[in-house]
Amino acid sequence: MEISTRAMDVAKLALDGLIQRQQAIASNTANVMTPDYQRKDVVFEDQLQEMLKKDDIKREVKAINSAYYSHKSLDTVTPVKDLKLLSQNSFDGYKPEIIRDYSASNPENGNNVNVEAEMMDMTKTGIQYNVLSTLEGKMFQSLSDVIKSGG
Repeated sequence: MEISTRAMDVAKLALDGLIQRQQAIASNTANVMTPDYQRKDVVFEDQLQEMLKKDDIKREVKAINSAYYSHKSLDTVTPVKDLKLLSQNSFDGYKPEIIRDYSASNPENGNNVNVEAEMMDMTKTGIQYNVLSTLEGKMFQSLSDVIKSGG
């Protein structure tokens, strides 16, 4: 398995988002009988996808510039136009968003929590978390194996 700091960064951010989603689901379930409670959800997948796209662009610009610079003398090199993009960590500013769901509420108490749906979301989120943490564990095991073998 290839060891990639990018993969580890993405896995960590996704695990953080999944933990926050589990907390929101637990809060929803605990408040199923609370009058006028509106369920919460945590969204992070679109933000993470956007960060990956920016990181892909950053990597592409670096590769193009490296190839360009290796074939030119320093006198003829054109400076990189978007230094800000290249100097930033692509995953800075990541923060899963907690949103309120204002969908149809129970007319009796104004609460919109559906326990069955919450349990399904809890299960789905738990499976996603387990898969990601297993993959991350394998990445760390690979890293440990490389260190033990001396490189």
